[in-house]
Amino acid sequence: MSGFEIAGVVLGAIPIVVEALSAYRAGKGVLASLRKSHGLVEDLIHRLEDQHWNFYLDILELLRNAEVPKILAEEDDPPPEKCIEILQAAQTGDEVKQYLGPLYDHFLEILKFHEKYLKEIASKLAHITRPPNAIRASKSPSATLVFKGKARFTIDRESLGTLVKDLGTERSSLERLIRRVKTKRDWEAREPASSSTALSMAFARVRESAISLYRAACQCWICDEHPLHTLMMRLEHRIPESKRHRATTSAPVAFRLCLSMDSNEMQRIEVVSRCAEDADARMNPVEQTLLALNVVSSMLQLRPTLWCSVPWNSSTIKFPVLGPTRGANTALRTPYVEQAIDPAVLGQQDSTFGDLTTEAARSTMLELAILLLEILHNRSIAAWAAGNDEGDTKTTLERMTVASHWLDMSTSKLLPPHFRAVEGCLLLCAQSRLLWDERFQRLYCENIIKPLQELADL
Repeated sequence: MSGFEIAGVVLGAIPIVVEALSAYRAGKGVLASLRKSHGLVEDLIHRLEDQHWNFYLDILELLRNAEVPKILAEEDDPPPEKCIEILQAAQTGDEVKQYLGPLYDHFLEILKFHEKYLKEIASKLAHITRPPNAIRASKSPSATLVFKGKARFTIDRESLGTLVKDLGTERSSLERLIRRVKTKRDWEAREPASSSTALSMAFARVRESAISLYRAACQCWICDEHPLHTLMMRLEHRIPESKRHRATTSAPVAFRLCLSMDSNEMQRIEVVSRCAEDADARMNPVEQTLLALNVVSSMLQLRPTLWCSVPWNSSTIKFPVLGPTRGANTALRTPYVEQAIDPAVLGQQDSTFGDLTTEAARSTMLELAILLLEILHNRSIAAWAAGNDEGDTKTTLERMTVASHWLDMSTSKLLPPHFRAVEGCLLLCAQSRLLWDERFQRLYCENIIKPLQELADL
């Protein structure tokens, strides 16, 4: 079955399962049912009834957002039975699939979860004869299930409790997906403000200076005695300030030479690992916002140059800290990226890697979204995934799935500008064709940098 046929089956099957559970409860007696399941059967019935109407409303909204003609032709809200008929049409599937775009696979995952729990419940129901056509049977208000004997529901209490909990957790998954797709569509249709255009142009000038700086560094620090020189560039937002502040503004590009020392006075640590080990090292919301702003701004300034040849992650960005002899618990709250001096660059005409492909641009935006989540939560994605039974975070698809779930579950924990910045990264990542061109950079400034900039009140 296609995803939309599954959606129709789920929408038609939920009332049938609810009726069967209600028959089991009535046959056993309410008090006996409460004693045996500690009220879990009642909770399950309530969850399913709630799920049915939420699923119906979500599917209805999805069909409208996708501008399915049969839905638009309805003057009033069509009943669930009408939605089921529309979902069975092949044309509906094509229209909704095109509307969902790259998130279609996630839509299928949600549908498969609903199908899975309905099968699990149905497998535990005994003495019930399934109607020849469940969808058609659900349309008739007079249709009832046929019982070969007293209805039975054989499931242990622990499994029943898990089922009730899972239904409560996943209830809003489809709603969040539909909201995200609608936000993406509105976001793509909205033109960036003129201030975002000006900011992207200013960052282009910073990028040119960064390229010249790297070439100059390669020319100055090449020597036979130390073949592995490295530079550490400080990450700063470099957003142009008002004229009255420009006189005191520091140099637009700051860099620092990192030398190996026998005394080991300077160490470099990952952004996340220190915060996980030391509560005193964790950043407050102001520090988190400034760090996030510095990182996202620097990403646009330096990608694609040799300063940012690969997507940044929590192990790429460093905090220099003093060694054990000089107060190891004092971290300098300034992020840096490190780059080795490469003499071969001097023979090249440019120190960039050219235009980013769609795949490279997506990878960059995905890792940036993950990095922002790690900064704002003081936790690594691996730690969050392990604590929430999300599985591995090794492949791109796994990281994208976990990052999306993490953001969905962070609605009440993140400030709205923080949420919009991370969501902006994931929305760009979800585009079918992503080019690192001028429009992309304006959208980046509008939807990722500006929310953080406004929060920092620069």
